[in-house]
Amino acid sequence: MKYAFILLIGLAIIIAFGFAYRYYKKSDSSGLEMPKYEVIKKDKKIEIRAYNGFMIATTKNQGEYRKSMSNSFRRLASYIFGDNKDTTKIAMTAPVLSEYNVDKSDLNFSFMVPSKYDRNSLPAPNDSLISFKDIPARTLGVIRFGGFASLKDMQKKGAELRQWLDKNGYQYKPEPIHMYYNPPYVPINRRNEVGFIIIQN
Repeated sequence: MKYAFILLIGLAIIIAFGFAYRYYKKSDSSGLEMPKYEVIKKDKKIEIRAYNGFMIATTKNQGEYRKSMSNSFRRLASYIFGDNKDTTKIAMTAPVLSEYNVDKSDLNFSFMVPSKYDRNSLPAPNDSLISFKDIPARTLGVIRFGGFASLKDMQKKGAELRQWLDKNGYQYKPEPIHMYYNPPYVPINRRNEVGFIIIQN
């Protein structure tokens, strides 16, 4: 009886580690295509990155941040899951990009389009609220942090990044870009970033 109990405890530990590993792998977005960039300066959790150009699928919403985020995500997710003129499934990418005007409650929400597509090969959306935009090569100042990021968290980290950019003599556009790398059901090893576009002299 004693050995059976020890065996059950050992089995429970193995199962627990298995679930933990599964969640860890789910939280790792390295398997998804991401915009390509080169780190040209690094200071702990802050980086200056030179990004290659890429294309985004984007949509607009107005209202409270989380609700607008959720509505926008569902709209774009529906498109890549096959709600398009060709009923083609398109691979998910990371991160999702959020640009929110707090004063106007306006949200621009975007997915990066996988690099194998161009304007001619990309399936047209059925939803007229989805459009496409080419993002040129650009340099961003970025701060990275973990956890479940609220708008207040993004604003707090954005303020920290602005302070660092000001201290180091960078000029940048004032509108922050919020970057989320993990779906909401992933509990650990989360990655969030705030970025500002650096103005080149």
